[in-house]
Amino acid sequence: MTSQQYEEQTYPNPASDWIEIESTSNKKYTLVLSDLAGKIINNYDLVGSLRIDMTDLHRGIYFLKITCEDSLSEIRKIIKH
Repeated sequence: MTSQQYEEQTYPNPASDWIEIESTSNKKYTLVLSDLAGKIINNYDLVGSLRIDMTDLHRGIYFLKITCEDSLSEIRKIIKH
């Protein structure tokens, strides 16, 4: 799936303190942030925009699984400085 199909953006990436997810649609998204081992860090609901605090996370690579209410999903790689 592409970001255009999802109508949302994730920035900044790489990130230091936070990442922002903004949607231009009224669709509901479910977000799951996990580490490289697959351990779930947190779950989030998104309608509009959401800022995720990354200050307590160690430097490294994380994955953000984005699932739309219409069941489409994609996984994005997030790099934490």
